[in-house]
Amino acid sequence: MPVHSGSEEAGGSVPSAHILLVEDDAVNQMVLAAMLEQLGCRVDIVDDGEAACSAAAQTHYDMVFMDCHMPVMDGFEAARRIRDEEARTDGTHTPIVALTALALAGDRERCLSSGMDDYMTKPVRTAQLATAVQRWAGARPGL
Repeated sequence: MPVHSGSEEAGGSVPSAHILLVEDDAVNQMVLAAMLEQLGCRVDIVDDGEAACSAAAQTHYDMVFMDCHMPVMDGFEAARRIRDEEARTDGTHTPIVALTALALAGDRERCLSSGMDDYMTKPVRTAQLATAVQRWAGARPGL
């Protein structure tokens, strides 16, 4: 279940998008949610991969920002399970962008091979988040 819901109002230079932020660090949650809300996004936050799978099964999100290393279930397994659930149901593909401190050789490939669509390293700037939202949620109808 989401532990935080963001503003419903749109603004900024990116389309209004409903984002699931999966992050276990409370400070990162606050900072990233504020950045995304500044862009006009609605943000739900969960703090582990298991909660992300539940939230993604219950709510349609335009995209997911997924931390990789979290308690209970990491982001790699959560991405795989979200993709499996999409394949079992209507086949809808929700973009998942890794948001991680991992920056070693092979980390990007590991994220992509687990079913994520893109990879960003922390710390991120608002402009980087805006680019990702435009790229992955900007072309979706109804935004």
